Amino acid sequence: MKTLNYFNIKKLSALILVGLSFIFATQVKAQNHPAYLHAISNLKAAKWFIEHRGNGNFTQTTDERMALREINTAIIEIKAAAWADGKNVYDKVPVDGSGTQSGRLHSALDYLLKARRDIAQAENNSSVSDLQNRSYGHIDNATRLVNNAIRAAGY
Repeated sequence: MKTLNYFNIKKLSALILVGLSFIFATQVKAQNHPAYLHAISNLKAAKWFIEHRGNGNFTQTTDERMALREINTAIIEIKAAAWADGKNVYDKVPVDGSGTQSGRLHSALDYLLKARRDIAQAENNSSVSDLQNRSYGHIDNATRLVNNAIRAAGY
């Protein structure tokens, strides 16, 4: 069996220190900016409002169905960005308050706008920036479609 000498102990200590530093840095990075996780929660809240119609009318409009597809795609893009940014996409983060307007589509619109603000942080990682930009596009499309549905419903 090999004995530990002074140099081996120094190498082992340095490796342990580097490993602990990496673990600590990863944990701090994941906890500092939960914006992507808030965006996912807000997008899921927007989906809920679009999907849950009242008054026994369960038929979704074309704009609502298309908005749901855009929201689902935005969630996928944001999860990929969060994952690349070192965040645990399985953490549950509460939504940012409740919908401020009356009506389910207006509430969905509020949550879409909150989600867009959530992902507005500057990114220096180009692969995450690309995901972020695509997410903007999907959220903007969903916002446009929900606005169309609101106008079509006469609200």
